Amino acid sequence: MSENTACVMAPLSDLGQEQLQTLLDLVSDGIWDWNANTGHVYRNPGWYRMLGYPSHSLDNTVFTWENVIHPEDYPRVMACFEDYLSQRAPSYQVEYRCRCKDGSYLWIEDSGHVVARNPDGSVARMFGAHRNIDDRKRLVAHLEQRNSSLESLIAERTRELCW
Repeated sequence: MSENTACVMAPLSDLGQEQLQTLLDLVSDGIWDWNANTGHVYRNPGWYRMLGYPSHSLDNTVFTWENVIHPEDYPRVMACFEDYLSQRAPSYQVEYRCRCKDGSYLWIEDSGHVVARNPDGSVARMFGAHRNIDDRKRLVAHLEQRNSSLESLIAERTRELCW
């Protein structure tokens, strides 16, 4: 751990439960904490805000998360998640669309880390974060579309010059 990290972490370790909860509530991105033994998932208010839901208005289960994943993305997301949980992948980080309360979809980057395992090796607890990457995804799609249009225009002009 670097000296700077130690300086930041030392004060955080002195925070009480209530202060840590306040800190989590202030984070604008979505933070989640999954207790795999009980099935309970804590999501901070930023997670709900990002998707347009009132804070803590959905069930605190993994099924809530599974139900907001875009159907086209679901198999890929679940494969990445299972690969990480079973230790076939070194990390869990995946981009996918989540359904918002208004029915629209928002691109997010989901990353997580197992912080505790049971004696049998199964996951006991995992923390993670959802980051809104919708603007970036839309910009990339727009640039790809512009690039495709320019390539078509260049090909057309090249054909005209060859005649």
